[in-house]
Amino acid sequence: MNILFFQVVSNSTKPYSDLYGKINKSYCLQYGYDYEQIISTPTEGYHYTWSKIFTSIDLLKNNKNYEYYFCLDADAAVINKNIKIESIIERMKHNISFSENGLNGGLLIATGGFIFNTKALNIFEDCVKISNELSKYKQCHWYEMAIINHMHENGYEMDVFDMNTMNSYGYIDINNPALDSLFVYHCQGRNDEEKRLIAQDVFTKYHQNTN
Repeated sequence: MNILFFQVVSNSTKPYSDLYGKINKSYCLQYGYDYEQIISTPTEGYHYTWSKIFTSIDLLKNNKNYEYYFCLDADAAVINKNIKIESIIERMKHNISFSENGLNGGLLIATGGFIFNTKALNIFEDCVKISNELSKYKQCHWYEMAIINHMHENGYEMDVFDMNTMNSYGYIDINNPALDSLFVYHCQGRNDEEKRLIAQDVFTKYHQNTN
């Protein structure tokens, strides 16, 4: 199974995404996945968080080498290298899967991490189309997530797994023993300086100390 693990990054995310990228690249080398950090090119009229949607469209239209894609936010890393992406794919019944927001609150579905296959193009294209119809969401932070939730509520087929499948509670402490059982640590909801400091701790604990 050919899998691409990718993260959409920018110059502003570098202080933490570079560290998370090293962790994720090491994970991918362990299992033979390809890993790529894709520099975001914001689309005019859209908030930068929409870059993951447009990047997914570009990958599906222009890259024929992969059966599945795993997108993870720039402020997140795989910290349990015993969990394979295939173990999530095996649970999928549809062409795209997300995790719940769970303890993070807010809408049902989180878009910080998701897996999709080559048949998911219509999901992303319809996401953009619907965002144009509901234009108030186009320039709002996190509101690609609102459109995905809107689509799920209106019958689009998506797998929605529990929060910790491809996401985590954003404010869990890095020294919490429960962290070791999670697949992904995602420090969403923090400012950039907090993310930088947390990334250094995550890198030390889950990369330097294990290599």
